[in-house]
Amino acid sequence: MTKICFGMAVAALGLLAVACSGGSSNEMTPTPTVNKTVAAISTEKAFIPPTSPPTSTPLLAGQDVRLCHGSDVATLVHGNAATGGQLLAYITLGLGSGTPCRLSGAPDVQFLDASGDVLPIRLDGAPPCVENVASSSCMLEPSLLIATKIDDRNATTGVRSGQAMLTLTWHIHDGSGLCPTPKPQATQVRLLLRGVEDEVVVPVGIAPCDWRVTYWGYVPGTAP
Repeated sequence: MTKICFGMAVAALGLLAVACSGGSSNEMTPTPTVNKTVAAISTEKAFIPPTSPPTSTPLLAGQDVRLCHGSDVATLVHGNAATGGQLLAYITLGLGSGTPCRLSGAPDVQFLDASGDVLPIRLDGAPPCVENVASSSCMLEPSLLIATKIDDRNATTGVRSGQAMLTLTWHIHDGSGLCPTPKPQATQVRLLLRGVEDEVVVPVGIAPCDWRVTYWGYVPGTAP
């Protein structure tokens, strides 16, 4: 009788151990869910949305903004070579004084030699943009606000918002590598600002084979 009771006690203890073990397993099951929730929250916090997206709207100026004079404008020149002996000069115009001003319409352009004399180079200007929409083959007519100074960022972002760009292009030979006529040697470009009797002189070397230069004036900058 004692052996039987002892065996029943052992069996009961075994069932109790199994039951306790099963209970512990059920209580630990939510743990993976908690870990997954923490990981999801951590991923969301790591995402940082952009705070200053680039703008694509040029800065236009109203009539209440004063016109730019020569002393208000700073310039930066970049050059580039194209095919068929064509060269390009990109002239960036930024603020060179302490207060913003506006450029109204594309400027008249003159080419000067080393003595400062005007060379008889023909200038072919692009037509005005339709509905004041800038493109690579037209000139923007509205008044552009010049409010951003030229600095190191222009080297990587190009013409920036609050600046304007003027493009000159010419050929250094007739396409075959030859130039049948002597080329003029311009060392400076004079920009005659509209609305004021003033100018901006930009040092840039231009020697067109056919004595012709094409230009696109005052494309607005949009880079931040």
